[in-house]
Amino acid sequence: MFFYLFLIILIGAAIAWYEVPKLIRGQMWPELAAHLVLLVLGLALAIALTLHLQVPNLTDTMRAVFDPLGQLITD
Repeated sequence: MFFYLFLIILIGAAIAWYEVPKLIRGQMWPELAAHLVLLVLGLALAIALTLHLQVPNLTDTMRAVFDPLGQLITD
C-alpha cells in the first residue's frame, strides 16, 4: 500500500513539475490556480481510495441539493 501512495505522490509531483513552470512563465494565474486545485483534489481522492477510506458519493450530494429545488419548482 505504501508503494501505491508513493507512486500517486510521485505522479502528482511529476505532473506539477511539468505543467506549473509553463503556467508561471506565461503568467496564467487563473489557469495555475485551477490546475493546482484540480490536481490537489485528484490526488486527495486517489490517496483516500488507496487507503480504503469512505469517500462520499457525488450523486447523493447532488440529490440532497437538487431534490428540494425540484420540489420548490413543482409545488
